Amino acid sequence: MSTLHTFGCSITQGHALPDIVKPVINEKTGETYTTEEIKKLGIKADWEDIHVNQPSKYAWPKVLADKLDMNVINYARRGACFNQIARQCVTNIEHIQPGDTVIVMW
Repeated sequence: MSTLHTFGCSITQGHALPDIVKPVINEKTGETYTTEEIKKLGIKADWEDIHVNQPSKYAWPKVLADKLDMNVINYARRGACFNQIARQCVTNIEHIQPGDTVIVMW
């Protein structure tokens, strides 16, 4: 089976989709804080605390691969600039085989 390889930034990674954002949890109860509770309690969460640095299974590359009946490898990461996206392509070129599809989102 051929593979869809995608490269890009946060849109291609699927930033802010449900499986990429971790909720802020009350350590005593195990319950998720609501937005109102977070504001009221003055909880400060760093960017890295609430965002997972991996591709989302809901992002367009996975959706497209499913429609095309292909495997997918999504190399995209949030915040990637043109230079970083080009490096993603170069450093992963050995994984691309004849018959695979590559999409680069600049």
